[in-house]
Amino acid sequence: MKIPKLKKKAFKIDLVIYPYTIFIGFLDPHSLMKTLEQHKYPIKEEELEKVRSILERETSDYAAITHPLSNGNIVIFVPEQTNPNYIVNMITHETLHATEMIMSRIGMTLCEQSDEAFCYLNGYINQEIFKQI
Repeated sequence: MKIPKLKKKAFKIDLVIYPYTIFIGFLDPHSLMKTLEQHKYPIKEEELEKVRSILERETSDYAAITHPLSNGNIVIFVPEQTNPNYIVNMITHETLHATEMIMSRIGMTLCEQSDEAFCYLNGYINQEIFKQI
């Protein structure tokens, strides 16, 4: 599988059966912030400031970051282009964090009886991200 080089981009994924949105940003924190600010359901200004400060901190601390918002929505940000062979690993790693945050929010923990729900959600999030890149 050939992995494309990441481009500066921000977009959102509506989760359809869950009442949450995942905001994704690659390489450009400003476009991600713009996507957050234009969301149909306003996000509190103090929360936007917290996300802005996370995105502006030194990116050598992380290859990517997943941050939950108080309303249940999730922000995923990839600050810089990494080795193309690592992109799939990094994105799937962050989407698993997002999946766990969402499922935890609705009161579901990962176990033998719930693993399919986790897997379907994680697969959907990854599918929607890879459609965009």
